[in-house]
Amino acid sequence: MADERVVYAQTVEALVRHILPPPQQRALQPQLKAMGIDLSRPLEVQYSLVEVWDRAALLAANTLFPGRSREDALHELGARFIEAFHHTLAGKAVIALGKVVGAEASIRRLEKIFRSGNNFTKVTVKKLGPGLFEVEMNEPHHSQTYVQGLLSRGLKLLGVERGEVTFLERQPQSCTFRIALGG
Repeated sequence: MADERVVYAQTVEALVRHILPPPQQRALQPQLKAMGIDLSRPLEVQYSLVEVWDRAALLAANTLFPGRSREDALHELGARFIEAFHHTLAGKAVIALGKVVGAEASIRRLEKIFRSGNNFTKVTVKKLGPGLFEVEMNEPHHSQTYVQGLLSRGLKLLGVERGEVTFLERQPQSCTFRIALGG
């Protein structure tokens, strides 16, 4: 089990305690419990990526954004996730440090940032020019739109109002984005 890909409690906390409103937490409690997230108890230290996190995130996206396409719902879930993660202890530290070191340094630290929430994300960052980066990530969560939403909203949390995250390419085990910090 040492090679199992897991997400840590703060990642699940952001999803089930901060994104889902209390009425939806209560309504989804039986489904979440069947997936391995028991809201009547303290959260576990870690959860399986495939067995728990992927299923719970899709459930949340479908519940929060009914009638939207899967990709649109996941994009918005990614955007809301980074805001919700900001309310966890680990997230507060990540965002506070990001505001101190700035957007460029935060982009260069993306692997460490993602690793505060899981044990498997690998990120390669190439600086293409002033304020312009190419970011390749292994194993994007459900879709590149989830990651794109997360990165876009993350830039705004760091104070980058005109930043842009563009999806470039998806490979079987990775996806690539261009991040432009604007002027």
